[in-house]
Amino acid sequence: MKYKTEEIISFFKKHPKYPFNNYYVNYDEYCAARLMILNIVKAYIPKDEINNWEFSSDYYDARRNDPDAFYSLLSCVNHNKEQVFFFAIVDDREESSDYKDIVINVERDDSYGDKWRDNSPMDDWYSIFQITLNLKKIIDYAKLDQLLNLYFKKKLNFNELYILQTD
Repeated sequence: MKYKTEEIISFFKKHPKYPFNNYYVNYDEYCAARLMILNIVKAYIPKDEINNWEFSSDYYDARRNDPDAFYSLLSCVNHNKEQVFFFAIVDDREESSDYKDIVINVERDDSYGDKWRDNSPMDDWYSIFQITLNLKKIIDYAKLDQLLNLYFKKKLNFNELYILQTD
């Protein structure tokens, strides 16, 4: 059985610059990598919720800016669920052997929804969930499929997201 992620990534593997290790200095690679990730994310968001998500991305040219800065290729915010989703890939500035195929980070942030203005308690801050893929390694598509289905189809609280990070 092929997973949605496997089908999408397999399609992009045909691109001559895959696995897009220089997306941070090569705009063509950035566009291809971002398009791949956008297709993956949109494949998992329920159709009736797609308009609740805001998608953003900025090309950060490391040649002109801080070459050590890392950023997500895609940011997705859902104010109804008070959740933020980041998607990134490992690039050639990092030693890919140090990374698993899928890395998960979970945190909270008060800058979304202006929670900082209200001096809201930390439990009211937006939950942030980030997936970083190491495209140089064989990806566990079943795990990635499970993570994306779980995240986009169910509103997980911060503690439930944090458990995913530790698994």
